[in-house]
Order: sequence, then structure tokens, then C-alpha cells
Amino acid sequence: MAWLVLLLALVVDPNATPPRAEASRPTVYVFLAEGCPVCQFYTLRLRELQQEFGAQVRWVAVFPNRLSTDSTALQFLLNHDLAMQIRLDPEQVFCKVYGVTTTPEVVVKDERNRLRYRGRIDDRYYAPGKRRQQVTRHDLQIVLQRLLRGEEFAFQPTQAIGCLLNNIP
Repeated sequence: MAWLVLLLALVVDPNATPPRAEASRPTVYVFLAEGCPVCQFYTLRLRELQQEFGAQVRWVAVFPNRLSTDSTALQFLLNHDLAMQIRLDPEQVFCKVYGVTTTPEVVVKDERNRLRYRGRIDDRYYAPGKRRQQVTRHDLQIVLQRLLRGEEFAFQPTQAIGCLLNNIP
């Protein structure tokens, strides 16, 4: 396996406060569901982004599904060769805090723990079940590049297309 999988699994307490990004680097929270075909589709792109940004970015996979367990989440990451910390969110506390409604959806916090982006990974999917042959905007990649260059930019969320949270078992 090209990446070492981080075996940190955190079960979310419904009364917990939102996670804080590490102070030294941006953090990407990737909201995933093991059974969502759009999440499965995006694993290759996520792996490419991890390779591009390496240790400059901290990656956390958030599983907002009551049926997700440490082992099912870990198996999903292993099956798709993704190196991310695992955070279970069975009560969807973090989803509510960040306004996440879909998987896959990403939330990016900068090194000072400021929310910098929420939305899609790219614009491949433009409607439920419909995808473009070619991506025209690489939203997550652009945000990470700008953060790592130290650029200031306004928070502009995008609409993620995938599996709605209320449809996830």
C-alpha cells in the first residue's frame, strides 16, 4: 500500500464540540458513507489529492452514519488506499455544525482553525446521477493550493452532489 493508514478512530460524543484543525496545517474533513456510490467514485480523486499535498494537509474521514463502525470505516479506507484519520459522527453533530448535507462533501479549515471551504470536491457531478466527462473546476484542489500559498480569499461554499445524509442508513 502506497500510504500508511492512520488508525486513529474517534467516536463522536453527541455533546462534543466541533473538531479543531491542527494549528500547523490546514485540515480537510471528508464526509463519506461506505455505501454511497459517489463516495466510492471519488476515492481515486481523493487519493490523488493526498499524493499531491502530502503531509502539508491533515486528512480526516468523517462517517455520518449510525451503522458505520471503526472497522467498517477503516475497511473503506483500506479498500480505497486512503490515508486519513477516522471520525465517526453517528448523530451527525459535525454535519449540523458545518452545514454538511451530502456525502461526499468536504470542509476545509486553515492552520488558524478558520472555516475556509465547504462543498464539493470538484464539479464532475452537476446533478444527482449526472456527471460530466471532464471536470471544469477542481474546487478542493484550488482551495488547498491557495491556502498553502498563504492567499486570503472569501469563504464561498459550493453545492456537493452525492448521497443525501437522510438517505444514508
